[in-house]
Amino acid sequence: MRSLQLSPREFSHRERVLVGAGLVLIVFLLMSRDALERGSPTGDAVPWPDYPADLRARIDADVAGRDCAGLEIELKEARAGDRSMLVEVGHDNARLIAYVTEQMRAIDC
Repeated sequence: MRSLQLSPREFSHRERVLVGAGLVLIVFLLMSRDALERGSPTGDAVPWPDYPADLRARIDADVAGRDCAGLEIELKEARAGDRSMLVEVGHDNARLIAYVTEQMRAIDC
């Protein structure tokens, strides 16, 4: 019985393209899975207890009212207070900034 050994030259162009596309798809799926495991910037990812009690309500109201100017103010304040937040509570505002940015994107700001 003959063993199955194929050299790259024995594959047709179409087969090589399909294998390449399959590899690209696998890499894409693995990267997507990794991104999902890290989580997208949802409100649940933000440590809300470390912020003023009304901050989430203000952001949600700005989103509901499609108030891009209000969201821009919240974003600027989050960026400005990033270092002080790190000193005060041990984390920066990255998750808050990502959340506000995502909300702005969602309402086309």
